Amino acid sequence: MRLQSLPPDEGLLADMEFCKTLPTNGFAVQPLASMAAWDYGHADILELRYEDVIVRPYESLLQIFSHLGALADQEFGFFEAARHLRRVFVARGLGRRWTGPAQVPSWNLLATVYDNRFDKQAQGRALGVEDRQSHYRKGVAGDWRNHFRPVHKEYFKENFGDIVVCLGYEETNDW
Repeated sequence: MRLQSLPPDEGLLADMEFCKTLPTNGFAVQPLASMAAWDYGHADILELRYEDVIVRPYESLLQIFSHLGALADQEFGFFEAARHLRRVFVARGLGRRWTGPAQVPSWNLLATVYDNRFDKQAQGRALGVEDRQSHYRKGVAGDWRNHFRPVHKEYFKENFGDIVVCLGYEETNDW
């Protein structure tokens, strides 16, 4: 509510201030600092960038389900696939690795991605067409560049250093 009551430029600054330390279950979390400090070399952890998932949703979901061992080579019906998939996630949630058969056929997964594409969720609005009141605001990645003014860039750099360069969003800190 507070962000909605602020003018857009002030809202961006307030959001960045909020991101400096988020209270989570009694612990202070610094999400951007955590992202900068993360060791991105873990072979057993699949790391995907939001931007890449937005641009290639079909490929990304296949990659995610394959990584989880939840992509079926055989065809299942919807309810059978859902039951198997639930078992995979329950087993993973308990710290056990699922050793059963793969769970979801790729055609079913791709159909689900198609059924939940942006233009359908946004009730016919095309990617890139903004609706500031919608949860599905614009559907494109990198739009922050269109909203950051010099004051936002200065604030961000002062508070978050060169994280934009470290994470590969910019080549140099002169953005």
